[in-house]
Amino acid sequence: VDCSVPCNCNQNGGCGWLDGVCECFQDAERGFWTGVHCSVCAPGYLAPLCRTRNVAISRTLEVPAIMGEPLADTQGVVIADPEQGLVYTGGLPLLVFHSADYTPVGSLSVGGLV
Repeated sequence: VDCSVPCNCNQNGGCGWLDGVCECFQDAERGFWTGVHCSVCAPGYLAPLCRTRNVAISRTLEVPAIMGEPLADTQGVVIADPEQGLVYTGGLPLLVFHSADYTPVGSLSVGGLV
């Protein structure tokens, strides 16, 4: 590799010293990047900094399986975490469900609404 020719990693990774291939950053401080030139957020992260996890947020009323739970808050939101396969709602307590079938996993006391 010619050391005088820097590889273009868009300041989101470093140049591999043996092969000149970009090695994209994968940490919370510099972001989670991918692609030949480290110009795309890694799956599960949002642009522009690729530090924020991509989670889906819906109204609780849109998920009938959760509405069957006695502690479910009908006015709240549902936050989906596809990487962990979990769905969260509420806050007093925080209810946790499997995202595949919305079966309850448990509840957590977090001291406030999510």
